[in-house]
Amino acid sequence: MPKGRKNVKQLQQGEAKLWLLLIGVGEYQDSKLNPIPYAVADCQVLGDALRGTTKLFPKTEIIIAHSQNNFPPQLATVTQELQQITSLAQPEDTILFYFSGHGILEPNTQQVFLCLEDTVINPDKLTTTGLRVIDILDQLATCQAGKQIIILDACHSGGLNLRSTNNFPFKTLVNNPQNNSIVSSNLSSQLVDILQRRSAYSKGFYGLLSCDVE
Repeated sequence: MPKGRKNVKQLQQGEAKLWLLLIGVGEYQDSKLNPIPYAVADCQVLGDALRGTTKLFPKTEIIIAHSQNNFPPQLATVTQELQQITSLAQPEDTILFYFSGHGILEPNTQQVFLCLEDTVINPDKLTTTGLRVIDILDQLATCQAGKQIIILDACHSGGLNLRSTNNFPFKTLVNNPQNNSIVSSNLSSQLVDILQRRSAYSKGFYGLLSCDVE
């Protein structure tokens, strides 16, 4: 039996569990981050669709965090839920992580951060208030779940011109070693690279990326 069919059969028979963590950040405490009203709508619609399509799976846990429900999409709560899921998931289980909101490329480290409701984009605070994509992937890498899906709708510039205190742009510039010049580096290309590298050494990992404005 193909692995995909076997996994579905295990879910239908209750031999495997489906873990769904959906995050939609439509509003931000930091006024420098523009609201994204459709992020919440997308999260709600996806949640409704998944409830319908997974109703035959007796072991399904759907956790939805967005700006208009009782589970705020803040760093502490999202991190806690992700840690719990990855620690409890078994080899036959499937994890789906979905995020809709702003994403930012930190210039000094060239790390991609997902902006949660309480993220502060000041360069001194971004690394402690944003959710680093590589940290999500590291947690999934140590997780037993045989199937892992990550969907990122996070390439929203929101019309921002983000700069650090030393006037270094967040939509950043990096050195080009070939000709000693400066070339632009954008968020979407970094995310594509991260997801490609992660999927290259994990057969059970699937990454989807949706981008709108760069």
